[in-house]
Amino acid sequence: MTAKNIQNADPFHAAMLRKILLAEVESDNPMLHRIKRTYSDFYGLSRLPSSEHLWGCVRSDTYEVVYQTFLPSREPGAVSNGCFYLLHGYYDHIGLYTHLIQFLLAEGYEVVAVDLPGHGLSSGPRASIISFDEYSRALWQVMQLTVQQRAKPLNLIGQSTGGAVIIDWLLRSPFKEEFTLDKVVLLAPLVKPWNWTQGLISFYLLSPFINRLKRRFSENSHDENFLRFLKEEPLQYNYLAVDWVRALSRWIPAIEAADPVSANCLILQGEEDRTVDWQNNLDTLLEKFPNAEVCRYPGARHHLVNESEVYRLQWMAGLRSFLRHK
Repeated sequence: MTAKNIQNADPFHAAMLRKILLAEVESDNPMLHRIKRTYSDFYGLSRLPSSEHLWGCVRSDTYEVVYQTFLPSREPGAVSNGCFYLLHGYYDHIGLYTHLIQFLLAEGYEVVAVDLPGHGLSSGPRASIISFDEYSRALWQVMQLTVQQRAKPLNLIGQSTGGAVIIDWLLRSPFKEEFTLDKVVLLAPLVKPWNWTQGLISFYLLSPFINRLKRRFSENSHDENFLRFLKEEPLQYNYLAVDWVRALSRWIPAIEAADPVSANCLILQGEEDRTVDWQNNLDTLLEKFPNAEVCRYPGARHHLVNESEVYRLQWMAGLRSFLRHK
């Protein structure tokens, strides 16, 4: 199946999927099995080395948030190294994160991956949000529902906007005290986007008249196959939501004003990133997380999770070292 022949308004019947999952009657539902199989085969999740692939959905605010759990294959009696809660970037979703999920499974971690509100199979206006607090509450709802069943210690990992959600969790969230975290990993984390000041001026000039802008697909990876796929991928959204930019503009000053915290944090950052203002962002993050370890990769672009293999192997080596020695 190709991206072109699966595109429609609800290509994987996400609304029906959420309804069935929320009703908790999925075990013998043939429609659910078909949806899960079509989705997993399309994005390659069915080829992951997991012993079990579980699906769930939870209500958070007005959203229905879909999450997927992957358990590593291991020898009888072997103990998991813990669990990572995975958060994707803006416009992204779980289906695009097979490389990272596969890596974490191979390292012996369980993975709970979340489709943020407005993304992937979760409900909500596409690629939009009123407040970044809604992302944090979605993570909290998923953790509340799943944490008792998951291996310890608990960890967080996020790319770009997913990293921003984790930053918000550590610095501002009232929920963080409920869960003890071991490790935190941020891949090309968002604080300020590239050319933020110039973009914000344009936003204030245009926002009274429009609610979305046409998306310009950027060369955010050296993997040409990934970039081509992204332009046809059925769960992508082709517009930038004004509400999301407004929410970001309110969130940045709150993060900049937050008090520093101690966190066992790794930041992975490409030096050819033209999506986030990575140099200024690193300054901010090292102020907020003074114990953080930073690995920088000359030549790597923004979408580290789907960079070309040469760059993926570089940041995976840095992440592996962090996981095994911290």
